[in-house]
Amino acid sequence: MLGIHGDGDEINKFVAELYNKIRPHFVTASFLSNISEKTNESGGGLEHLQETLLSEMGEEVRTKIGSTFKGSSEIKQRLGQKRVLLVLDDVDNIQQLDSLARRMDWFGPGSRIIITTRYEDVLDDHILNNCVEVKKYCIAEGSSSTVKEENVVGLEKDFEIVINQLKEEDSPGNVVSIVGMGGLGKTTLARKIYNSDEVKMLFPCRAWATVSKDYSGKEVFKSLFKCLKPSASKFEDSSSEEELKQKVKKCLEGKKYLVVLDDVWDSKAWRTIKNCFPENNNGGMILVTTRNDQVAYVSESKKPHHKLSFMDKERSWELFHKEVFCRRNCPPELESIGRSIVETCKGLPR
Repeated sequence: MLGIHGDGDEINKFVAELYNKIRPHFVTASFLSNISEKTNESGGGLEHLQETLLSEMGEEVRTKIGSTFKGSSEIKQRLGQKRVLLVLDDVDNIQQLDSLARRMDWFGPGSRIIITTRYEDVLDDHILNNCVEVKKYCIAEGSSSTVKEENVVGLEKDFEIVINQLKEEDSPGNVVSIVGMGGLGKTTLARKIYNSDEVKMLFPCRAWATVSKDYSGKEVFKSLFKCLKPSASKFEDSSSEEELKQKVKKCLEGKKYLVVLDDVWDSKAWRTIKNCFPENNNGGMILVTTRNDQVAYVSESKKPHHKLSFMDKERSWELFHKEVFCRRNCPPELESIGRSIVETCKGLPR
């Protein structure tokens, strides 16, 4: 199973292209789009989606399934020996996954299940509840590339330093900053921390928002609320910026939370967002990534502010080798050219 999480239209474009490219390699296939919408009563519910899945896989469904339990049994019985390709698009809760693809033994050897969701926690719940292996990717809004966390290079020491700052409850302030120029890996490091098992244990409540240069306060609060209240956030498009800010604040009150504010460009953005955090802090922490050291000072971030730098030559070669030669199957005889490139660059962004 492959889980892809993030916001924006890039996920849909990427998965549609992937589906069309690999579809010929499978006996049968199904692309179930907009699952979150189709699950509600007007969309027909999960039983209808189970019927659609079977029908698109070439299995005749003569009568209505009647219940998700029966539908799950039918899927396993009819597709258990077939090598299938299945896309589950825009999943927003674990019940949808349990009804359509609870386990890999529902499908034949060599099958591939691709799940897209706005909420990474849905994938985490699926792994935990059903003991399945899901390779997770993130597609950031406005980016056409995926980030595979196990391919991150050269952030081990940075990871340890920032985690230790987040754990310092007795020190003043509850803001930790990662500072550096664009492309150095601030977001990659923050995402690695946010998704780590250690942080999930430390902070039961987590939320992420990308701020960016041309930010909208309303969109930032909406992103945070999506993370904190996935089931309710879909109905919040009509809420004002102030209403969303108060809802985020209420969700965080009394909880030990970690909120990541990624790519904060200036102090004005910080001043706009900071009022959504409760005054009575219960061990909650805020992790800020920024190109501007002034943002770290204004937010009263713990010192020293963690500053990222370029990787050294050996780390640069390790990353270059993984990306170019291992993943893209370049011939070994080109390695000397690759080393020359790395030597010339004097270090690569992560």
